[in-house]
Amino acid sequence: MIIIIIGYSNYADSHDELVKRISRSIGRQWKKLARKLDLDETEIDTIENRDPLDLEEQIEAFFRKWKRKDGNFATKEVLLDAIGSLSLPAENVQALIERGVFRPTSTQC
Repeated sequence: MIIIIIGYSNYADSHDELVKRISRSIGRQWKKLARKLDLDETEIDTIENRDPLDLEEQIEAFFRKWKRKDGNFATKEVLLDAIGSLSLPAENVQALIERGVFRPTSTQC
């Protein structure tokens, strides 16, 4: 089954809260998301090498880098569009839905 995700719930009010919710769900998939948000491989490697054993810190560093790099363009909408376009494992997508980050709008089998 493929889940198509469009939009986001009002439950995730702040950008920082949204980042925390997503961080807990995407795990090692953060690098795919970083590429989707136009971080280059050097930036990704730098983040990963700074804290090679601390995945949570890598994810937080990635979000900080993205927010600094894109400034006012680093919005919830951009972030959610990028996540929606990734092929995340079904359990990660389900976790995002359960945490109120997304509401699924349609499914394809």
